[in-house]
Amino acid sequence: MGKRRLTTCKVVCFNEKKISALKEKLPSKSKLESAARSYKVLGHPARQAILHILSIDECCVCDLANILEKPVSTISQHLRLLMSAGFLRSRQDGKLVFYSLEAEMLPKNQEWTLAAISAAKVTET
Repeated sequence: MGKRRLTTCKVVCFNEKKISALKEKLPSKSKLESAARSYKVLGHPARQAILHILSIDECCVCDLANILEKPVSTISQHLRLLMSAGFLRSRQDGKLVFYSLEAEMLPKNQEWTLAAISAAKVTET
């Protein structure tokens, strides 16, 4: 498939009703910044793999490190970012800490995450 060529309008015009209606529907700057931070956190293959694994079952950092064949310190950093963005929750069981998906974050982010994954599949083929 060839490259898509971007096109622009040949004249500058404004549809004031359309612009006004769309501006009203635009999320606040803080919501857009929050979404951008979430996209950035989700924009790493290891973090996508961690989310996929945790969608199946909770795991401790050692389990994730073994599954992904990465050092525990690397996985810990990914978990820290996912936790700080609100995608994960943790629970302690003795000396172990188990991570799972934060259910409240899934409905909000699942659709655009799936859309991003679908878009990536299209560009791979």
